[in-house]
Amino acid sequence: MSHVGQLEEAFNRPYKYNLRKTQSNFYIGKFDLPDKGDITVFFEGHEWSDTEASWSVKFQRTHPSRPHGSLDITGEGDAMRIFATVIEIIKEFLKKEKPMELNFSAHKPDWMTELPYNHPKRKKDLTSREKLYKKLLQRYAGKMGYKYTTATDKSATDFRLVPK
Repeated sequence: MSHVGQLEEAFNRPYKYNLRKTQSNFYIGKFDLPDKGDITVFFEGHEWSDTEASWSVKFQRTHPSRPHGSLDITGEGDAMRIFATVIEIIKEFLKKEKPMELNFSAHKPDWMTELPYNHPKRKKDLTSREKLYKKLLQRYAGKMGYKYTTATDKSATDFRLVPK
């Protein structure tokens, strides 16, 4: 099977997950991983008015060896299937809530943000995570009925989805 075929297969086989509303402005999506870890996706609403709200989304991976969770890249080779599942959770959330805005960030590693502004090793370029998030949005945002914008600074790239 080609690399493209393997990638498509990973995106076509998300993990089984559950998404539930725990409060009027809070959802939790969760799925288990084969290594006994899990991924939790958090959606939090921030009201603008009685009829409109902005939502933020973040996710974390927990594992028995790291019970407090992490957003770190693990290098364990399951990233595409994990992202496919997170995308499915986001799609379901968007169908349920139809938010006027959904925000999330891709943070740069601490070592990069702590370098002096003019340091030659300080990257102004996007990190691999920032690039991945942008590619995923290019592929999926329109299909979900949303358009996106980005804003990048020395610590992160912020992504904002709004209805088309």
